[in-house]
Order: sequence, then structure tokens, then C-alpha cells
Amino acid sequence: MVLRKKKRVIFNFLPYEYKSLEEYLEKMAAKGWILESITGQYLKFNKSEPKKLKYAVDIVDKISFFDGKNSKKSLEYREYCIKAGWNFVCENEKRQIYCSESDKERTDIHTDEVEKFNTIAKASFKYVCLNLMTLISIVLTQYIVTIGSSDADFLAGLATLCGLIFASIFLVHEILGIVTFLVFIIKGKISLNKGRKINYNFKKIVL
Repeated sequence: MVLRKKKRVIFNFLPYEYKSLEEYLEKMAAKGWILESITGQYLKFNKSEPKKLKYAVDIVDKISFFDGKNSKKSLEYREYCIKAGWNFVCENEKRQIYCSESDKERTDIHTDEVEKFNTIAKASFKYVCLNLMTLISIVLTQYIVTIGSSDADFLAGLATLCGLIFASIFLVHEILGIVTFLVFIIKGKISLNKGRKINYNFKKIVL
């Protein structure tokens, strides 16, 4: 959706997919869309001149879901990143977004591969658990009003059938997400044991 010089885009990702978001934001900046904020899975962009920016999506697990924006922990960590050469853009829950000019000297926010993997895996696990709880709630509700009901009247209701189809699609999507997360954990541990860098780019970005 584009409104004059504003654009909102849905970008659904988990912490271990952060590299895909970085790539997406850099491609958007090159097209003249600069990230302003994140609300849930909605990314809000402002129209600008095309820029070559380097983005860093940082997952800060020590920040609680309930800390809120501009909490003491968030501000302390933000100050550390700014000193490392990054400009703060926005934050959403455990995710903090920074950017820098491509040719500007800066220090990587995370340098310890093991610490980064453990932080991202832990934060991702929490999101996976929340998604799983939502999934169970939706599937259980749909089961009660459809297959688990005492009659087959739901077959005649368009809204109920649409709800069942939506629940089925959501079920498949979340199962695939859980499998992908488990694959990430296994491959990540194998890479660490072999002294290799971990791949965090799970989504192919096409603009």
C-alpha cells in the first residue's frame, strides 16, 4: 500500500531470519524507501532519494516483551551501538534496527558467533512457542465449531468453511516454520562445532 510518500509493507520473519530483513531494507533504501518504524510485522517506509545503506537487525534477548520502547535496557544497548558507528532507526519487541552509510567505518554489533547464535536461537524459540500457542488455539476453536460439532451444519456455512480453510493454511505454514527452525538449530550447532559461520539468510528477497 502506497500513500503519497509513505509505504507500509508486511514482512513476516523470526529472529533467526534477520539477515533476510537486512537485505530487504538495503534493497528498499536503494529504491528510495527508507525504514521509519516497525509495528508488529508492518514495516513503515518514507520516500527519499535512493541511498546505499547498510542495515543491522539486532536481536536483544535480554530485553523482555514487556519492557516496552525506550526502556532502560534498550537505551543502554542503543548507546553502545551508536558508539560502534551505527545510527538507531527503530525497535520492536526484541528487535532493534540500525543503519549506517555503506562507506562509513563501523564495528560489527556482534563479534562472538557462539553468543550470537545462542541469543538468536533463544529469542526465536520464544516466538515459535507463541506462534504454536496461537496455532493450537485457532485449530482447537475451528475443530469445536466444525468437525467436532454434533452435526454437519458447518458445511453449509460459508464463513465457517472459510475459517476452516484459513486454519488449515495457517497450520501448514506454522508446521513448516517449526521444521525450518529445528533445521536452523541443528545446522547452526554443526557449523559451530566445525568452526564455521552460521547462515541466517532463510528467505530469498525479490523486489
